Amino acid sequence: MSRRLLSTAAALMLAGGVYLSSGTAEASNMGFKLERSFSFVTGEQNLYLVSFPLFNGLGDVSDGASCSAGDGVIDANDALCDLATDKDTSLGGALMTIQRLNETSCLFEGRTLLKVGPGFTFIGAFTDELTTPENREVGYFVNVNKNDNDPDLENRAVIVGSHDPSWAGKMITNDCPFTVLNLPYHTMYRTANEILCGLEGVDWVDADMNGNPDTCDAGLFDPVSGVSVTTQAFDNGFQGRSAFAGGPGTVIFIGTNFDLTPGDAYLFNMNAGYLGRMYTPPHF
Repeated sequence: MSRRLLSTAAALMLAGGVYLSSGTAEASNMGFKLERSFSFVTGEQNLYLVSFPLFNGLGDVSDGASCSAGDGVIDANDALCDLATDKDTSLGGALMTIQRLNETSCLFEGRTLLKVGPGFTFIGAFTDELTTPENREVGYFVNVNKNDNDPDLENRAVIVGSHDPSWAGKMITNDCPFTVLNLPYHTMYRTANEILCGLEGVDWVDADMNGNPDTCDAGLFDPVSGVSVTTQAFDNGFQGRSAFAGGPGTVIFIGTNFDLTPGDAYLFNMNAGYLGRMYTPPHF
C-alpha cells in the first residue's frame, strides 16, 4: 500500500510576514495542512503509521457517543471521527482503530469507531487526551476496516496543526524495546540513515560513496553501547534500516535506507543494553 500522501502545504509565520529559510528555525512556529488518504483496500494490510503536529488541530467533534457533538476534550474519539471521513457509507461494523504505545506496559492501547445502525459507538481503553505531553510527541498506529459487504473505503482526511517551538525533544530509552517516533512535518531529515545517525552533510558524510554514513554518533544509534537499532517504515509491510557496532570505530548498516514521508510515524527498535538518546530531529 502506498502511503497515499495527497498534498501538503506549510507556512512559517513570523511577525511581519513569511519566513523562508534553508536552515533550522529553532524559535519558529510553522503551521501545517496535510491531506492524506486512510483507505481500505481489499488484499492489503490497511495499517498506517501517523504523526500529528505537536499543536494538534483536530476538531472537537465527538462526545464519545457520536461524531456530531463535542465535549471540550480532544481525544482518540475526535481523531477517529476526523480521519474516518468515509464512515457514512458503511453498512456497519468497525471502521477505524487508533493505537498508542503505552511505554510503561510496552503494550498498545486502542480506541475503535464502529458503525451501529444509523449511529456510531466507540470502544477501547485509549481515552486519554491527545494534547498531553506524553501523547502529542509520539506516533500512532491507525488500522482501517470495513464491513465485508461494503466497497473499499477512501478516507480522505485533512490534518492541520502547528509546531511547538518550545519542544525540547523526546528521550528514547530501552524501558520498552521499541517506540513509535513522531516525525515533525517540517523535518530536515529525509532518509532512515538520518534518524539513525543525524543530518547528512552536517553530522556525517558518505565519503566512500557506499550508501552508508561514515560516522554515526548524532542520531538515535547509541555509539557507546553499539547495540543494534532499527528504524522501520510501513507500506503494506514493514521495511527497516539497522545499525550496529562492528569493529572498533566502525558501524555496520543493513536494510533499505528508505525515504521519510511527512505525516508518517516510524517504528524504532533497540536491543538490550541501549543507553538512551535524545530524539531532536532538526527542522526548517
